[in-house]
Amino acid sequence: MLIGLRAKNFGILGDVTVGAVDDVLVDRGPEAGLTPVTALIGRNSTGKSTVLDALSFLADCLRDGVSSASSAGRRGGFTELRTFGACGPMELEVALDAPDRSCVLDYTLRLACDGHGRPAVESELVRRLVTDGEGKRSFQDVLRLENGQGRIMVSGSSAPDASALLPAGVADLRKPGLSAYGTLTGQPQLRALLGTMTRWYFYRFDAEAARTAHAGGGHRHVSPTGDNLANVVQYLEEESPHELQVLLQRISARMPGLGLVTTSRSPDGKVLLRFNGTDGAHPVYLDRLSDGTLKLFTYLLLMEDPTPRPLVCLEEPESGLYHDMVEPLAAEFRRHATGTRDGEEGAQVLFTTHHPYLLDSLRPEEVWLLERGPDGLASARRAGDDPVVAGMTAQGIGLAALWYGSYLDRD
Repeated sequence: MLIGLRAKNFGILGDVTVGAVDDVLVDRGPEAGLTPVTALIGRNSTGKSTVLDALSFLADCLRDGVSSASSAGRRGGFTELRTFGACGPMELEVALDAPDRSCVLDYTLRLACDGHGRPAVESELVRRLVTDGEGKRSFQDVLRLENGQGRIMVSGSSAPDASALLPAGVADLRKPGLSAYGTLTGQPQLRALLGTMTRWYFYRFDAEAARTAHAGGGHRHVSPTGDNLANVVQYLEEESPHELQVLLQRISARMPGLGLVTTSRSPDGKVLLRFNGTDGAHPVYLDRLSDGTLKLFTYLLLMEDPTPRPLVCLEEPESGLYHDMVEPLAAEFRRHATGTRDGEEGAQVLFTTHHPYLLDSLRPEEVWLLERGPDGLASARRAGDDPVVAGMTAQGIGLAALWYGSYLDRD
């Protein structure tokens, strides 16, 4: 699970921490970090989407390299990504629970321009949080690289000093060293760290893409734009048809008015999704659904993933949904994040929102407020850390009422 993110010189995130990293982890422990379900709120243009993009950018750097990640989508290159006027390097730090919950790992990636103005890795640091016999927490280096050279922990070592470190290095500074060392079988902690971050999921729903028919063939996961819904259903139909029918029945129960969701085959063998309506006399196929209904179906299918991603990031999931669909969606987020699939834990859900119903489904410690100062840079704070907010919610006052009453926003 993602415990925290610190972003420095990334867009309007001059130096912003959401969750717990570094010294906060040492002082307060992982309990001060992000929760299985976490919402980012705040006024427009306060950095909520930028927080999600910082996580996405970090995952892209590990998969594709720094240069490709910098120019992906609408990022516009490294110079555009870096905070305007910033002279120092861009720095992204994340803290995560190891998948087996055996330890907490903290990863820092620092990026700068090389002599030719191209983005390159300046330094990397992987540390694990350890606790001594007296309960005192500290960090222990697992991998430390400066300009591609450094040291790596001996596999399986628990020694706290430099004797447990071996020389390490990478020749290509256009890609993080973790991308290489995280593939080694002898480095299970680095493998777990790399595997987790590169499987983070960033959903950017595109209604037209979701309606577009694609070539047949099963897909294991819903794509980031939702353009492969029929392919995912085909995969489930081929791999576990009974479980698919149970899944579609559960989705049908959460989408009143659409009736039972069934599948059929086109002449060329593609799987078609059919929404039969309440009377079964007026069926509707996937390409005829409204944007909101299509979006809700996509979310529900995503939440039913039998092998969920470790982190699912969503931007304003309530957009386009009728008000009575929002509360059930919030319940699905919590069920997905806290439940299990085939013995595996569900995915953490991190989303931005402007919707009071979603906010009312959360506890104060699950909400982070983004604000923007006079200098144009963002700051972040947890709603639950405000004693006034904590006290009022303890009295049964909902977060939405506090939001409307300006108890969450300082101005």
